[in-house]
Amino acid sequence: MGFRVNFAARVQHALPEEGILVSDSVKTDYENRLGPDSGVSFVSMKRDLKSFGKQSFWRLDIKPLIEAVQSQKSARTQLLGSINQNSSNT
Repeated sequence: MGFRVNFAARVQHALPEEGILVSDSVKTDYENRLGPDSGVSFVSMKRDLKSFGKQSFWRLDIKPLIEAVQSQKSARTQLLGSINQNSSNT
């Protein structure tokens, strides 16, 4: 178990910014289940991890997901605002 914890810590430190890194097998499973046009894009990354050597990963491009969540929150806020205005007018 210590090996996996150490590897996970090294992978976490390999991230250049917030995000999600996955292995080839996770990327393949994801695309097999949801298709390559699922709205999630993967960016290839190679990192030299201390004690593990050069490793390949895929970083999820989460900016479109963040934009979608922010848009959804904005729409929800507008809807709730209009509901509150209508209830206070009656």
